[in-house]
Amino acid sequence: MVASVRRAMTTIAAAALLGGALSACSDDPPDDSIVVGGFVASPLGSWYADSEQDTLENLDGLAFSPLSVHVRRDFAEDTRGVVSPEDDSAYIESIVRTSTGKIVVSYILDSERTSIDFETREIAAYDSIFGETTHDNHAYAVQLYTDLGTTDAPATRDYVATARWYTFEQRPGASPYDGVVYEFFGTYGVRTPSEPLSSLGSASYEGNILGNIWDTGDPNRRTGSELLEGNLSFSADLDNGDIGGRVTDFTRFDRDATNLGRQPLADTNVIQIVGSIVDGRFTADWEGHDSGAGPAEASVGGFTGTMLGEFYGPAGEEVSGVLRGHRDVTATTPEQIFNGFFSAGREPDAEQ
Repeated sequence: MVASVRRAMTTIAAAALLGGALSACSDDPPDDSIVVGGFVASPLGSWYADSEQDTLENLDGLAFSPLSVHVRRDFAEDTRGVVSPEDDSAYIESIVRTSTGKIVVSYILDSERTSIDFETREIAAYDSIFGETTHDNHAYAVQLYTDLGTTDAPATRDYVATARWYTFEQRPGASPYDGVVYEFFGTYGVRTPSEPLSSLGSASYEGNILGNIWDTGDPNRRTGSELLEGNLSFSADLDNGDIGGRVTDFTRFDRDATNLGRQPLADTNVIQIVGSIVDGRFTADWEGHDSGAGPAEASVGGFTGTMLGEFYGPAGEEVSGVLRGHRDVTATTPEQIFNGFFSAGREPDAEQ
């Protein structure tokens, strides 16, 4: 472990700035988690970087506490559907990556903790590390995204990681998607202390978002969800506490399509972001727009939502976080929800 890294507990004051009501999980198991607008901050607190050596690669073995957002898919006939709860009934308490490549994840599901060890393998097609296992008749999986960029514009991160987790009940003789399925998007890393962040002034960030769009009435992963990706640009003004940006160049992966593969959306699609920064953490509202005449199923138009993010590295080198959104029924699409994560790196002209 690098000696300079230090841990500080997540505080109520830091969460109150996020503009949402706070709630706490039960005394069983951990201390109070922080819930803001459907996002959950693990109660274990944050690690802060004091030098450029405090990278995730150098800190194998530490327990990181993610920011996370989740959906709950229920396959029972009387409660069938998908929801995105705004509570801490399910979240990721901690994640540890060992020097041997094993990943240990502690889940909180309905106020009960389960710790799972994952043996992992690389999935080159998704620039990710993947592991899956079974425990107590439930299946679990974790997928860490090592690069959200493209071949022409790689986007590896030193201080922050993005991840997707899922768990589902596995009943004997039933199909894999039976019972209740939880799916999480999250981010974790080594945060920026407030002192170097406040002296940064302003900075520009370029990165990516990735998430799932779910049809609320259809919990089937094949017919009721699709993957959405986009290019993210942020502009942060640390003097005034403002942050804003946009997402463009979207691609989607429709799991129910005849020809599976990533398909670009029209370049008339854009997500606009406006938010505020306090103590190294920021929240923002976002809206999807489409100035073209494309169908709703191939558009981000009408989606609205929020995001929660943090600055990472000793001097704000990276930002990352989670986002969630919603779109009402249209003429061609059902009610939909969107959950995902984002990460971005500071542009060279803002380096100190």
